[in-house]
Amino acid sequence: MYRLNDTLIEWMNGLSGYDEDEFLIQPGPGKWSIGQVYMHLLSETSYFLSHVKYCLEHEENISGEMKEEGRLMFLQNAFPDLQIDRGPDLSDVPQPVNKQMLVNEFETLRQEINLIGEKDLNEFRGKTMHPGLGYFNAKEWLQFSEMHMRHHFRQKQRIDDFLKK
Repeated sequence: MYRLNDTLIEWMNGLSGYDEDEFLIQPGPGKWSIGQVYMHLLSETSYFLSHVKYCLEHEENISGEMKEEGRLMFLQNAFPDLQIDRGPDLSDVPQPVNKQMLVNEFETLRQEINLIGEKDLNEFRGKTMHPGLGYFNAKEWLQFSEMHMRHHFRQKQRIDDFLKK
């Protein structure tokens, strides 16, 4: 839980390193801008947190299992070191309106995570299905959220190298 908060804060602190123009620069065709990476993180983390909340409110799928690929990721506490090429169509991830909007949205996300962190997650046994990795409980969804954010640090570094940060 604390690691997720720390990783989120690291992303939030990283916002100050970009000006409004840099935020929108795509390093090449089919490559996200740093602003799009932030938008992706907001969207996906919010989605993951919706699963956390559902797991905290329901006792469904208790016997649901995680797939082997998921188990390996959780054992390593990391995503595989793969770079996914999205192709030239980036319409699925919008550019941010501005940096301040991202600051505000990340702060809201941080507060939401801290509220969840006040609960004893070991008391909750409900699970929901990850589309590719099987069933996760609330704690696993939070760990997955943190692993996902950390995975995108590699992408951030590639964009920073392009922007000469």
